[in-house]
Amino acid sequence: MTAFERQLRYHALCCMADDLLGQGLITLSEYHRILQKLSQRYLGGGAPPGKEEKCNK
Repeated sequence: MTAFERQLRYHALCCMADDLLGQGLITLSEYHRILQKLSQRYLGGGAPPGKEEKCNK
């Protein structure tokens, strides 16, 4: 998987987590934990800047 593909997948999964949070299906702490794990897996880092990635709706 190329770096670009990893970034696209990371962004898509962050948007899915954002939707789950917006629907009340996960808590804010679960949301932040998910973003941290996604960042570690796809970006090779710690928590994302600002701890959240918003998708454009």
